[in-house]
Amino acid sequence: MIRSASCGWSACFLTMLLLASSAQAGTAAADDLVLRTGFEFHACGNSLVEDVETCDDSNTTDFDGCSSACKIEQGFGCAGSPSVCMSDCGDGVKLFDEECDDGNIATGDGCSTCHIDFGFMCAGSPSVCTSTCGDGLPASNEGCDDGNADLFDGCSACQVDPGYMCVGAPSICTPNM
Repeated sequence: MIRSASCGWSACFLTMLLLASSAQAGTAAADDLVLRTGFEFHACGNSLVEDVETCDDSNTTDFDGCSSACKIEQGFGCAGSPSVCMSDCGDGVKLFDEECDDGNIATGDGCSTCHIDFGFMCAGSPSVCTSTCGDGLPASNEGCDDGNADLFDGCSACQVDPGYMCVGAPSICTPNM
């Protein structure tokens, strides 16, 4: 730390504390603080990533990617000054701008690039995705989906019955010949 020649350490420290509180309140006292104490004051929310800050998005709002203490929050990545924060798709933390997040970026597993795949339902964080059997949309884990719950019609519980072949959406099943 740099000490000004105009004040002793304890006097500078007290002055710095008093002026720092008004500087955080948005007054012009931050410039006065540097001139009177020789210490430079850095404030979270000023759009500049400084000192121990890992981000600064021009505010002190939590849960937007950059915390009120100017630290990157779990599930986000931030870059720039002022910081722009985006959710980290594939990290298993479902955030407000993600339909799902199953902890990977694989396609066809119900949650692809943090969007719910057609024919699936997803819930939780990390997201667990299941296909919707009976909706007429054969999902990646279904052998068929004929849009009904009838048994032994070639497609039962979204699996192809022995001796049948199923194609399309909804699945049309015919006996093997």
